[in-house]
Amino acid sequence: MSLIEILITVIAFVLSLVIGIYFAGIPLRMSQMTKMQNIIQQVLSVVCIVLAIVLFMLNMKIATLCVIFALCFGMFVGKIPPIHSWLLSQFPYMFLSNNDPRRKN
Repeated sequence: MSLIEILITVIAFVLSLVIGIYFAGIPLRMSQMTKMQNIIQQVLSVVCIVLAIVLFMLNMKIATLCVIFALCFGMFVGKIPPIHSWLLSQFPYMFLSNNDPRRKN
């Protein structure tokens, strides 16, 4: 692996990890999401799919696997109860729905 491939792999891993944690923080049911959460979720899903396809087409199979692994790992980390409650308390406008009583207006 060249230095460029390693750099691309690390950047793709970190980006996918952050996206996975975001996916873990938002509500799972679409009826509980705000309109903005729904739009962001759809855009980030397309970004992840395009990223994985582009890396696969560039024959960077390790980077492709890292993207898939980081998304799954981010979901698992974000669903750990202390981390999940921290996400909800630190970023209420990003993760809570409009009618949630924990959301501060």
